[in-house]
Amino acid sequence: MDDDRDLDDEIESTLDLMADEKEHAGLSREAARRAARLELGRGGEAFGVEAIKERVRDTRPGSALSGWLSDLRQALRGMARTPGWTALVVLTLGVGLGASTAIFGVVDAVLLRPLPYPEAHRLALVWAHFGPEAKAPASGHQLLALRERSRLFGTIGGIWVTSVALTGHGEPEQIRVGFVTANFLPLLIDKPALGRHFADGEDGPGKPALVILSDALWRHRFGADPDLVGRTIPMDGRAVEVRGILPASFRLAFPESSRVPPDIDAYVPMPFDLAGGPLDVSFIRVLGRMTPGTTPVQAQAEMDRIGAALRAEYKEYASQQLGFNVAPLHGEVVGPARPALLALSGGVALVLLIACINVASLLLARGAERQRELTMRSALGASPARIARLLLTESVVLAAAGGALALGIGSWMLAALQALQPEGVARTGPARLDLGVLAFAVAATLAAGILSGLTPAVAAARGRIAEALKRGGRGQTGGGLQRARNVLIGCEVALGCAVLASAGLMARTMHSLVRVDPGFEAGRALTLQLSLPGPRYPADADRVRFARRAQEALGAIPGVEVAGMGSNLPLDTSLPNWYSPYWRDGAPEGERDGLMADHRSVLPGFFRAIGAHLLEGRDFTEDDVAQGRLVAVVDDTLARRNWPGQSAIGKRLALETMIESDFKTQPAEVIGVVHHVQFHSLTEEVREQVYIPYALAPRNQISFALRADDDPEALAAPARAAIAGLDPDLPVARVLPLAHYVEQARRATRFLSLLSAALAGIALLLAVVGVYGVSSGSVTRRTAEIGVRVALGARRLDVMGLVLFQGMMPVLLGCAAGLGLSALLAPLYAHLLYRVRPFDLATYGAVAVVLVLAGLIACAVPARRAVRLDPLDALRAD
Repeated sequence: MDDDRDLDDEIESTLDLMADEKEHAGLSREAARRAARLELGRGGEAFGVEAIKERVRDTRPGSALSGWLSDLRQALRGMARTPGWTALVVLTLGVGLGASTAIFGVVDAVLLRPLPYPEAHRLALVWAHFGPEAKAPASGHQLLALRERSRLFGTIGGIWVTSVALTGHGEPEQIRVGFVTANFLPLLIDKPALGRHFADGEDGPGKPALVILSDALWRHRFGADPDLVGRTIPMDGRAVEVRGILPASFRLAFPESSRVPPDIDAYVPMPFDLAGGPLDVSFIRVLGRMTPGTTPVQAQAEMDRIGAALRAEYKEYASQQLGFNVAPLHGEVVGPARPALLALSGGVALVLLIACINVASLLLARGAERQRELTMRSALGASPARIARLLLTESVVLAAAGGALALGIGSWMLAALQALQPEGVARTGPARLDLGVLAFAVAATLAAGILSGLTPAVAAARGRIAEALKRGGRGQTGGGLQRARNVLIGCEVALGCAVLASAGLMARTMHSLVRVDPGFEAGRALTLQLSLPGPRYPADADRVRFARRAQEALGAIPGVEVAGMGSNLPLDTSLPNWYSPYWRDGAPEGERDGLMADHRSVLPGFFRAIGAHLLEGRDFTEDDVAQGRLVAVVDDTLARRNWPGQSAIGKRLALETMIESDFKTQPAEVIGVVHHVQFHSLTEEVREQVYIPYALAPRNQISFALRADDDPEALAAPARAAIAGLDPDLPVARVLPLAHYVEQARRATRFLSLLSAALAGIALLLAVVGVYGVSSGSVTRRTAEIGVRVALGARRLDVMGLVLFQGMMPVLLGCAAGLGLSALLAPLYAHLLYRVRPFDLATYGAVAVVLVLAGLIACAVPARRAVRLDPLDALRAD
């Protein structure tokens, strides 16, 4: 206060001196003092003594902080005076920022956050490639060769996942087990929570039976007993010593295509003779850690040399054209999810931009309504820059309130995304509101506040509000401000159109996916899995005998039309996939490793049970099973490739069989052709398919499908009882309707469709609110003009038409620009579409209609209010 009084005294003293000089020049005292005031104010861009005071105050130390605090107080008072308007702005920004925060949380967890392993950036998968298979597992011999010959990988380990029976300590349970080399787990975790890792040399045939349990299995099966380490538990029909317990946070992060799930229950040392096994029986997923300083390119060059050396030394590898591909683990895990998440990130960025534009238009409209206040501030000495700073502060404060609301909305949305997201997205770990996500939320809030307030602040800085007041007086708006609002609405509609178009294309994709023919009929089918313990079912004959008895018992359940058994179920990725080369009888040597097919071992009735369609020939018979005949059923894709325009029945193929764990390639006669079944994906035919009798390739892991008369889930309890009657210690797992696997296969597309629809709904709502706000504000500001028009004889229909025309023009222009923007963006997410063209005219037309109708609804309410105005009341309002 003392500084302000000193400034007043100094200015008054200066005015007196200047007035004295002018009075001596012949002016009266009053005229001299007025001239002195005018001359003193011309030194800057603002006029008047108050402007001089303002400029002097700005030069004082700490003036910036005190000025900002003053602006902050005024912004808070302004928000309190208009609670309805403030709530609308805060909610708009809260929704936009909340959606952005939630999506960024998922993107951070999947794409940006490193995998939770020691030196994760050095971990890489080593895929084998042969024939048409670019990402195949390796054989035991190949794994050992890579270990011995690589110098750029410090450690190379392997894993193969299957299921086994866990007995004792309660009901029998089927668990997922990872058979690993002794050095595999140390690649991913420094040490178990309890116990220790397997020691070198504890893997291989004839070694003690050991196991490391997951935290989840340890808790739910053994009550988190800390003394369990060192004791034995019954697993797969034999006693196994517990070597350790993994931490609760440990999860495997392998790509979905590897058939290595994240929730493995137990790890045991690989008991196989890797050195003495077949050279070309590939089943191990290979993981290695590159030496410090090694790049993936260098590692790939080394693998190319090793592959060439193996092809030169072994004719089996030469005929396969064996090679190896190095792929960083993180990239392989997140690769399939990257396009979808980037598309969602783009969509949520557009929604946030729409929210900012919406708020900017609301702030601009409010600034026009505050012309008298802002002009008074200018008259009292506030410079345009100071007014712009005030408006920008107000927008940042509003954004901060919206950001606080966004944390609640974002947290809720993250929880919903965690529940909805498909397994492939969730493999890297859960998304959460950690410090990185909170930092993003703060940065996004600040950016939104600046972006929202930029247009009204620039308008104030250029003096447009004051100029509009001088031109039009109260109740009118300058053409520049109206054009600015129209441009903002046009941009908002254009961005909303792009979001709606992408959501429409995803909805069409989901519709196409629902209608796709999977090659089987999932309705009225119940499935279940069994894992036959090796010690109790050591020979092929034992497994075949049990499988036939189980199929007969399940088929005898009342309400079961037919029971079928196969080594794999359609769209079930929980078991290892079996695929091998095949060739036509008489094919030359050079063509014998060029074709791959999925092999399935089944019992008669499998096709009927899953609802697959036999197109030609016959199913297997009991005689085929009993006599071990070398016969096969192939799918129509394989038949067309090998015998185009001919019947496949009676033709012969060289196929891989597995009798008593001995893999052999033998000729088999084709007895039937079945419609291709989508075993891997609903949208891709990954490989052709060959079915052989179960006796030619008995597996410990078998799956049953029961075709029901009515409700398949009603068969669950009788099915469990039927298996218990045959072997009470055999766990029955994954008792699920076959339709469950179809729904799981659609889950990723449904996830994208739901999120796209949610973003589109938010974008449409924000656009409608923006159009309504501008149109309503325009009617309010033009109340006197409308009253004059009506008083002079304008028809109410003409008034409504005028309001609708002026309100719809930016909507129509924005819609046209949005369709063009949609066409430009469509190629970026074209690979996410299925049976839908990126430039689908029907979708674009529907989006245009929706936007125009929404715009009409938004403009109709203010237009209806305009035609109901009483001319006298309107004129009095001015």
